Formats: sequence, C-alpha cells, structure tokens
Amino acid sequence: MKKVYIAGKITGQNNFKEIFKNAEKQFIKQGFLVMNPAELPSGFGYEDYMKVCFAMIDVCDGVHFLDNWQDSEGAKREYHYALANNKTLSFSI
Repeated sequence: MKKVYIAGKITGQNNFKEIFKNAEKQFIKQGFLVMNPAELPSGFGYEDYMKVCFAMIDVCDGVHFLDNWQDSEGAKREYHYALANNKTLSFSI
C-alpha cells in the first residue's frame, strides 16, 4: 500500500484541519495510507513539529502538496526535504 504525507499551510490558515482532512479522505478512497500533520497535538515548538514532519515524510513513498503550500515556510522546507530524499511529489491544482 502506498503511503503519502500531506503538506500545506497550517500556521495562519483558519480551516487547515478541514482542508487537510478533506485531502486525507480523498487519498484513503484511492487506497493510500496517509500521514496528516494537521492531526498533531498543539503546544509544541515549530522546530519540534518540523522534526516530526520530516520523520513522517521519511516513512512515506511520496508527499502531496496542497494548493497553498507555497504560502508556508514549513511546507517549503518539506518540499526541499522530500526532493533531497527522492520522494514522489504531487500537487493540488
């Protein structure tokens, strides 16, 4: 089964949980296992989240970037990390 990580804007995005959950549901319908960073608990520091997100990317085959990903410093870091680690990349239109 293919595993995918969802990347996109979380900080400053009011409805990020809904946006990420909708993407997660679509991937599950297609038979993917999904890593959804919007489900992580609140309260950790930014760099702690990035470490966890990079670990989530490590165990996935690919990373899917939501259409707002370029508005997120974290998602841009995830993009470069995924590229450096030869992950399959896909993008929302």
